[in-house]
Parts: sequence; structure tokens; C-alpha cells
Amino acid sequence: MRVFVAVEIPEEIKKQIYDLQGEVSSREAKVRWVAKKNLHLTLVFLGELPEKKVEEIKELLKSIKHKSFKVSVNEIGFFPDKQKPRVVWIGLEPEKDILDLQSKVDGELLSYSMDKDQKFKAHVTIGRINEIKDKDKFFDKMNVKIKGEFIVNEFLLISSVLSKDGPKYRVLERYSL
Repeated sequence: MRVFVAVEIPEEIKKQIYDLQGEVSSREAKVRWVAKKNLHLTLVFLGELPEKKVEEIKELLKSIKHKSFKVSVNEIGFFPDKQKPRVVWIGLEPEKDILDLQSKVDGELLSYSMDKDQKFKAHVTIGRINEIKDKDKFFDKMNVKIKGEFIVNEFLLISSVLSKDGPKYRVLERYSL
């Protein structure tokens, strides 16, 4: 089973992201946009694990204690950078509270995690870029401000089944803060 730990994004923020995605035409860029229903903040990607390990993870995550906190949507950014963009993302701030929660989750799941060498950046991936045909128009459309804030009062353990129509997510467990 392919699993990850994440925080949900509220519908009103998902709608703004979805509207932004719709602004980019195929004449400007070829981007595989993340489906509106699948937008989230990944805390830890665990990858493919046997059912027994997933049950162990469910138990480990129950021990995490963290206070709920407020985050705001920040700027639009690109991985690895704007010169050679492959991924479009939206940042979240303040990063400190998100980093604290991510660190606790990562600490509990260290032996299961696939992200051992990656530095964590609080972001929501909104698309994967295949090709930019008109850089000026594309970056002009990406130069908008998505607005919104929300309270993070839970995190989720989610399974992901890959298909030709994109990933299908299913919440396995919810953990209140």
C-alpha cells in the first residue's frame, strides 16, 4: 500500500488554486495539474509499504502531541527554481509550526520514511511542468496571490492508488491536534 501523512487544505483555498490552474492555456505551458480534490500539504511520504507496516504506523502516529495552529497561504514558487521549473507550488506560513509538526511525524516514522535526505519545505504542490512554451505569459499568470488562512487541527494518514486518471486518495486515519 502506498501511503503518506498530510494536512488537508480547505475547499475555499482549493477553489482559488483550481481557478489559477484554469488560467494557464496549453499554448503557454504543458502542466499536469494536481486535481482539486487531491491538493494537500505532505508532511512525510512513506511510499509502498505492506499492510502490517501501515498498521504499525497508525499506532505510532497516535502518540504525536501538538497544538493546533493557524497557517496562511504564501507565495507561488517553483522547484528546483524559476530558471528550470519542474514543479509549481504554493507556500504556507508561518513555517515554524508546520516544521514542528512535520519533525514530530518524521521522528516517529524515521525508519519508514523515504524522504530521509530531503529538506522539508512547507508547500502544496499544484502542478508538474512538462514544458513552458511562453515563459512571459506563464510567469505572469503565476504572479498572483492566493489568499486564505486556516487552522491545522488534524493530520491524516492517506493511501494513494496510482491510475491512468491520476492518484486516488483514501483517508486511512485522522489524528487530532
